[in-house]
Amino acid sequence: MGADCELEIAQGTRCGIAAYERCAECRRAFCRSHQAWERTPDGTKRVTPIEDWCSDCQARSDERAEVRVAANQSRIDAAKVRIVVLIQQLDAAGFPGAAKRNIAETEKGSFGRTKTVKTEYDPAIPIGPVQWDHLYNIPREGWQHSSDRPETGITRRGEYVVMDPRLTRAGKNWMAKGHNFIGICAILEDHARKYLPGLRRSLLLLARVRYWIRLLRPRQREEPRPRTDRH
Repeated sequence: MGADCELEIAQGTRCGIAAYERCAECRRAFCRSHQAWERTPDGTKRVTPIEDWCSDCQARSDERAEVRVAANQSRIDAAKVRIVVLIQQLDAAGFPGAAKRNIAETEKGSFGRTKTVKTEYDPAIPIGPVQWDHLYNIPREGWQHSSDRPETGITRRGEYVVMDPRLTRAGKNWMAKGHNFIGICAILEDHARKYLPGLRRSLLLLARVRYWIRLLRPRQREEPRPRTDRH
């Protein structure tokens, strides 16, 4: 094209080299040196030149992306802190609404008898399906890798657990692949709104009932003690 590169190389000074293309975003002409490039995921190496985008617009786009990433990370960090606070508040209230994860299994005993074996696990507040990776060893084949999205919960200690403990006992090493902390925080917020205000009202009502019981309870009259005259 007949125009010169219109991108600035210093304050008030344009490049001036013969332009190669015009940017589709800012409509300025740019040369080969000021052409945008597709990069590797880590952003360190150029891969393919972008025909209709200049390097200035690409730099501004990268800055906006970094701002969005930083803002999202701030939200994630705030959600992590809020999750800890909510778990502490729920734990102080007795961890209401937590689902039991106990297992009762029937096992064969001696002489053909059967017995029921109960295993208790920490209760957990359900937070929905979560991506889990797990490893399991197959004889003669070695370790195998698989992924599932079982129902997951969070305990009063802040541990993420599979709601059905039988899944994690099948010789597999379960690892949570990643947590949507913002979504988990929203679930716990709803859970706290559902249970904590009701508990406070219940405790207040119970305190009032106890107060009126003490107030209306008939007091036992003390019988006068016999008077003994001393001589």
